[in-house]
Amino acid sequence: MLCQAPYIPTPGEADLELSEAIRRAATLIDARGYRSDALANPRLIVGMVGDTYDLSGLPDATPQRTLKLLTRADHISAIIEAVISYSGDHSLDAELLALTRPIRHARIAAVNYAVAEWGRLKR
Repeated sequence: MLCQAPYIPTPGEADLELSEAIRRAATLIDARGYRSDALANPRLIVGMVGDTYDLSGLPDATPQRTLKLLTRADHISAIIEAVISYSGDHSLDAELLALTRPIRHARIAAVNYAVAEWGRLKR
């Protein structure tokens, strides 16, 4: 029995998938008419949560494309965490959790791209 190779998107594919997933989730949330006062200052909470997704520790030679993709994936993760953890409202779980696969794909693509670039530079 042959094992199928895992799906590894390019950074461009991962970025597009992330954008489409965000648009889809926003459209679904908007269509539901969702409003909440549970997050008094959502930007502040997302910023606080986002600080835990610090990219420090990455090698200086990390490609900019990798850093941008990881930063974007981390920002979306911080938004999800802020809504679910700080608001205590789980009515949007389906829409928000649908973003986890594109986030994972973005991280996989970012790491794969960095490794390929480092390999190319060492030759």
